[in-house]
Amino acid sequence: MAEKQAINWGMGALIGTLLTAPLLALFYFGHSVFGLSYVPAELFKWTIDSAIGEVIVTPAKEIMVDILLALDLGRVDVVAKDAENLMALLGGWVTGIVVGALVFAIMRSSRMAQQHDVFRDAMPGMGFGALLGVVAVLMAVENANPNVTASPSFNALWVFATFTVWGALLSHCYHRLSAASEAALATTAVADREKTAASITTLDRRQFLIRLGGATATLTLAGGVLGRLAESTGEATQVFISDSLASTLPPEVIAQLSPVRYTEGTLTSLVAAPGTRPEYTPLADHYRIDISVGGAPNIDGETYRLPITGLVEEPLELSLAQLREEFAAQEQIVTLACISNRVGGSLISTTRWTGARLSAVLERAKPLAGAGYLRIDAADNFFEWVSLEQIRADPRIMLCYEWDGQALLPKHGFPLRIYLPDIYGMKQPKWITRFELVEEWGEGYWVRRGWDEVARMRATAVIDTVATDAVYRGENGAAFVPIGGIAHVGARGVSRVQVQVDGGEWQDAQIRTPLADTTWVIWRYDWPFAEGAHTFTVRCFEYDGTPQIAERQGSRPSGATGLHAEDATLRSHHLPAAEEA
Repeated sequence: MAEKQAINWGMGALIGTLLTAPLLALFYFGHSVFGLSYVPAELFKWTIDSAIGEVIVTPAKEIMVDILLALDLGRVDVVAKDAENLMALLGGWVTGIVVGALVFAIMRSSRMAQQHDVFRDAMPGMGFGALLGVVAVLMAVENANPNVTASPSFNALWVFATFTVWGALLSHCYHRLSAASEAALATTAVADREKTAASITTLDRRQFLIRLGGATATLTLAGGVLGRLAESTGEATQVFISDSLASTLPPEVIAQLSPVRYTEGTLTSLVAAPGTRPEYTPLADHYRIDISVGGAPNIDGETYRLPITGLVEEPLELSLAQLREEFAAQEQIVTLACISNRVGGSLISTTRWTGARLSAVLERAKPLAGAGYLRIDAADNFFEWVSLEQIRADPRIMLCYEWDGQALLPKHGFPLRIYLPDIYGMKQPKWITRFELVEEWGEGYWVRRGWDEVARMRATAVIDTVATDAVYRGENGAAFVPIGGIAHVGARGVSRVQVQVDGGEWQDAQIRTPLADTTWVIWRYDWPFAEGAHTFTVRCFEYDGTPQIAERQGSRPSGATGLHAEDATLRSHHLPAAEEA
């Protein structure tokens, strides 16, 4: 009976592992080449959007960010997105393993396993596969992934049929392993069965598993490579465009910028301390955080239309060309930050936004008297509400179609995104697909998940560099260490930046005139050199004198607070040679 006991749920988990790998590769291939559903991403996206996501996934992602920061594996937004995709892949794989174990456990105890009828023998696995197929189709319909370009009926048939065949293969493997046991018993003398059947069965089973593993590896590799080749072909143009983007503002653009009103005590000639981040973020380096899984929504700009419906006198559908040609373009230099950004984190960037004033766009539809809010829907199933009163009162609120003088890249929200000054990115949808004017406010995507209703940007100052390799001597021969970074308070203006060394007195730093009232400022403090280990801390003040919050707290639910500090050790070899008199 040893061979019968071996074909149990554990063997089913192993077979599920082997069969699920090419299944996932097949879904990846179908998505990349034919625009079909990539089921692992659909499953993960559905989980995030469900009650399970609120209880488990969102806190898990917070922990994941903490781990990524601790390991310092690279840019948090890039690594986190890769980690999300890996979580989706692992989730699909685990599902396949569990189903494999269940199918084998059921077949081992079911009379259907003894019928030796092709259809009946396949029933348990086919049933589970068909059930998974139905669930996957329903998730795909609910997610409405814009990257699924195949017809809905063909996509549903593909997903259902693929899962059903995969389930049938689970049952086939069970019977193939069972047949090995029966063949071993049939070809062994009765007296020798107990002695030799187990070894013969084990050998035959091992051969089957080796062949299955080889086929699995081949199919998985083929599907993955072909899918990646198809995907990289589509990315080629985007990479070329991204690499060609300017990382600094043209002089003519700088000359047209509005005067800065909210920053005092600035020095326009201030040279940033060596190691300070660029004042203007290269577009390839601009952070990206969103809820999409398996790639950014891919929207056809030629056929795109923005419907404006709801409480309006004249419903509209506007093309990108109309938005560019029929509404005056406005440009703003904007620093955008993610509410999940930790103190001193990298989820903050500055670039030039171009678009149409949102109030002008909405007025063309003639909002009715009862309209109080604008509901915004996005291609990734994101949604948010914005007050019409706020939109009308603030001319800076725009419907953006360009970043850094170029059409929005797909990963940054093509074709349209909104800009709301002084607000974290969590309330600013991109990949906008619909506007609806409504009477009442509603909780947006992240508000429903426990984040702040207003999401007003917190004041923060960051030390980018303690330039120990750029120590210099002043006019009197004294040595100084350049220290620098950025300070940001949303759209409220920075009036002061101060640096503290080893818990001593706070000293004023120099501030460079910012590019706009809606951007961060570059600051610098030249500290008199002192050998040894030191701790440097920075803080900033808003235009009205309000200091940033010193108490440290996490980003959830209203944005991280606390003072940023850096440690550095100064040694005599950091000192430049003294100039001779």
